Amino acid sequence: MAKARFAAPAPAGTPLDVAVLLRPRNPALLAELAASSSGRRPLTPGQVAGLFFPTDVAAVKTYLVGHGFSFRSRQGLALWFHGSAAAAERAFGVELGLYRSAGGRLFHAPAGAVRLPADLVSRVQAVEGLDDAAPARPASGTVHPNISPASPPCAGAVSYKTAHASSFLPADLASPNAYDYQSLLDGNSDGTGESIAFVEFSDYNHSDISTFQSCYGLSVPVTDVAVNGGTTDHSGAAEVELDIEVALAAAPDLDGGYVYEAPNPTAFSAVINAIVAGQGTTNAHILSISWGICEPFVTLADAGATNDALQLAAVSGFSVFAAAGDSGSADCGQVIPFLAVDDPAAQPYATGIGGTTLRTSGARTETVWNTGSAGGGSGGGGVSINWPMPSWQSGAGIVNSDSSGEPCGLPSGRYCREVPDVSFNADDNGRGYVVYCSAKACGYRGWLQVGGTSAGAPLFAGMTADANEHSLANGGARLGYANPFLYDRFTNDPTVFNDVTSGNNDLLSLGKYAAGSGYDLASGLGSVDGALFGADLAAYSAAPPNVDTTALTGSESVRQLVYRRTVTFSGTLTDTTTGLPLAGKVVWLEAHDSAGTRYWFTQTDGSGQWSISKALAIKRKTAWRAYFLGDEGLNSARSSAHVLYLVPLLSARAGLPLQKGRYVVTRGTAFTFSGGSAPHISGARVVIQYRVLGTSRWHPTGLADIVDGAGRFSRRAVFVRTGTYVLRWHYASSAAKRWLPASSPGRVVRVVSYQVVGFSTRVA
Repeated sequence: MAKARFAAPAPAGTPLDVAVLLRPRNPALLAELAASSSGRRPLTPGQVAGLFFPTDVAAVKTYLVGHGFSFRSRQGLALWFHGSAAAAERAFGVELGLYRSAGGRLFHAPAGAVRLPADLVSRVQAVEGLDDAAPARPASGTVHPNISPASPPCAGAVSYKTAHASSFLPADLASPNAYDYQSLLDGNSDGTGESIAFVEFSDYNHSDISTFQSCYGLSVPVTDVAVNGGTTDHSGAAEVELDIEVALAAAPDLDGGYVYEAPNPTAFSAVINAIVAGQGTTNAHILSISWGICEPFVTLADAGATNDALQLAAVSGFSVFAAAGDSGSADCGQVIPFLAVDDPAAQPYATGIGGTTLRTSGARTETVWNTGSAGGGSGGGGVSINWPMPSWQSGAGIVNSDSSGEPCGLPSGRYCREVPDVSFNADDNGRGYVVYCSAKACGYRGWLQVGGTSAGAPLFAGMTADANEHSLANGGARLGYANPFLYDRFTNDPTVFNDVTSGNNDLLSLGKYAAGSGYDLASGLGSVDGALFGADLAAYSAAPPNVDTTALTGSESVRQLVYRRTVTFSGTLTDTTTGLPLAGKVVWLEAHDSAGTRYWFTQTDGSGQWSISKALAIKRKTAWRAYFLGDEGLNSARSSAHVLYLVPLLSARAGLPLQKGRYVVTRGTAFTFSGGSAPHISGARVVIQYRVLGTSRWHPTGLADIVDGAGRFSRRAVFVRTGTYVLRWHYASSAAKRWLPASSPGRVVRVVSYQVVGFSTRVA
């Protein structure tokens, strides 16, 4: 996390719940089927498990249990274990530390990359739970409460609407002047036969859901499912209740809502895996996510694990809707004010939901939601740093002056994934969604209005449930993976969308992005007309793409790097289906050391070769791996893991006069022997060694110092015998530490005269 400071080593007994995310079997087939799953019959849970779930997990379980973890459960590609910080350090070869963020929050994180035995590395995509630096954020805008109503619930909702005329009750949102799905409801396409799963990182007041349902005569069963032990925290209750109530109001005859609750932070990939694994019980085909993390805070391993989970969701027939965030074009917020987007909304297999301000009084208008102040909110949108633009997004009318290949490292003429895909009302200032929430997070108020892009995700989830029922009743299929369908409709039937042409999501005055005709990075394709959406889905069919497998190699020019010299990381990216090299593809280099994780990227040349050279950027032992995240038609790949060791540079000098290049001192006279390190190996112990000039054996002196924060060290020394000696500083280390052993150049000291105090040389 940016601006965090090391506080202390993590106590050995710190409890940890760790998820080991496995790599799927048959990854190329998974990518091919996922990309072609829009509007098609999904695989059954048994087919998904049989094709893609690893069959041999015993080695992973045996290894973790042998290092002090206890196995808890398996959910899809996720294996859950419970243990301690000490067990994690043994099992994963990391040092866990406590760090304090700029805001004062204390969190634990590993100093360096996870290391596993060679036979497990190819099976494991990511390890989650060692780092709780970046919890997921809800995208629910601001709560605007009213006084608690004294009247019955339904009267309370009506009363609230009367007092806040521009706020939205469910019927307002369904009307033809809003999102036009009332005709689906009137035609009995109201979610029957459909279920929605929700990703949540907070508990909520269950009685509030009952109150809301009672108000509208609903009786949808809502079931909680614990992931990673669940959570009793209620700090995000407003978010959870908003999600459930908005979705149920849009699809009032759902078979069920399934609330997957996990502690915050828990990896999105782990929760999505649990949802996919539970589909045989829930029969859910729609997944709503109203939480997210700024994309630069997500490691490549985590991004890859989420991509795997979302591909499994796609082949299982899920439509995944993820809020694009409430910080406009700067998703990391004021702490790191630069252009960024939200994960998982930016993932290719998720549909990113942006934010608008909807006005239905008089002529219908819809503009990009933006409060115009840094303390307010605006719909997330922009360009991904991880994912290239999928083929379904690259059609006519999508690429515009704001499109770019630079953030994800693509050459001129190629572009990165853009979000949002679609947008819905997110205004939280007078035009919010009227919900019922009596939790502390809502000020114990009852009826109130809430906004944010997290309102749009469950709204579209509910509309999709209605459209799925309509499509199935009229010879079509469920929506499934939504993005290919949405962009196909933009090309072939743009009337499905309400084009948003005014406003911007430039919340922090960074100059990006403005709405315009057609697709834009402030509102995506616009908002969706529910009636036309349902009708088009019933008639939709798509041609499947082909996806090739890939292989990525990586090596370094030296294994032990002397500081200030250059190391070159290089390798080859190959299409293993055709055997041909892949040119012009982005390869990422992920480097972990005790100071954190850094990333560099480059493009492959015409021979599929990639190369990145670094010198001063490598300051300590560094674990690294190369990644190709994949794109439409090409499966992802990663190189094997490597460790680069660093030899620091030590200098030495004596506070003595020089004669013909030699220091001269009278025996019995104390002097200062000092030195410095590059890089600053702060906290390391260095010792003074000596040898007699003309000999090769170095001897200890018993004099040592600890390197300070500026890389400096010194000790007072005294010779007891005359003679000519060579002195040096030495750092005794090993491959298990941050730096390899190192010695300074020797300094010749001629000792004249008689006896002094210090160490004995035992020479005449």
